[in-house]
Amino acid sequence: VDLWPGVRRVGAVDGRVLVEAELPQQRRSTAATVLVEPPRRTPTSFVTRFDWAGPSLPRTSGELTLMYAAGEHGPATAASLVLDSEDDLTGVLSESEMQALADAFLDNLRQLAESRSHAA
Repeated sequence: VDLWPGVRRVGAVDGRVLVEAELPQQRRSTAATVLVEPPRRTPTSFVTRFDWAGPSLPRTSGELTLMYAAGEHGPATAASLVLDSEDDLTGVLSESEMQALADAFLDNLRQLAESRSHAA
């Protein structure tokens, strides 16, 4: 949650995280709840599923998969983020805006992972 651009954690209720999210196209913010399942290990990856919903947002589910990848300087991790919305997001975010937010999230995740691997 903390790595998604424009999202600020404001609390938690019944296992769901309450957030305030900036909506770039509408130049305003909205509230949402986010439920993140514990990561599960598969034979080749770690998978985390989550969903969010809010008064100005369609219910959206997502899956973040982290898997082994050969890197230029040795082993690395590849990340895949898949989002599935029940309704059309275009009233809230354009496809290019959602893609930019998802790319920024993955970049934030990469930076965090790299900073932690160098600290060890």
